[in-house]
Amino acid sequence: MSDDNWGYRIKKTRQLAGISQAEFGNMLNVSVATINRIENNHSVPDAGLISKIASKFDVSVEYLLLGKSEDKHKNIEDAYPVFSESDIIAGKFQEMTSDSWAKIPQVQEAEKIFLLITKELGMRPTIEPGDMLMISQDMPEPSNIVVFLDNSGVVSVRKLGRTSNGDEFFVAENPEYPRLRKNDEIIIGKVVGGLRYYKT
Repeated sequence: MSDDNWGYRIKKTRQLAGISQAEFGNMLNVSVATINRIENNHSVPDAGLISKIASKFDVSVEYLLLGKSEDKHKNIEDAYPVFSESDIIAGKFQEMTSDSWAKIPQVQEAEKIFLLITKELGMRPTIEPGDMLMISQDMPEPSNIVVFLDNSGVVSVRKLGRTSNGDEFFVAENPEYPRLRKNDEIIIGKVVGGLRYYKT
């Protein structure tokens, strides 16, 4: 297995600690099956789990996500908070405080930026599960890719569209997902960049 993916780095972290997948899972309150899927790149760990591994095993979030061996106690002045989908649902992104921070290149000027590790399938192949998206809370324009919270509490990523009479809708790139008319969904922000980490 290549060391250019987080599954490998999480497995290496566990192995260096000299513990089994079962012991690792117990320490992190997740099942052995979950650990196995993550280590073999068949599942995407959320930001909370990445943060917990970094804290318990004294490695940096940057190492786990990017493979960078930086000091985990570095200054986070130029870093962005990393949120999971459950953090988005809980509204934690609004305060811009997180236990997990990461530095990734900013591709355009934007305010109030945070990072989201997505599990999204609707924007494949442009956005894949495991991609880290850079989200700006600036007001999106039609044709921007946006992150929104739907009425059932699901975080989704779609392209924002607008009809000639001003009605807004969400469009997926994956043809298996239908176009959705915008009703009461809450737009969290627009995607202004990102990095692909999930390798198979």
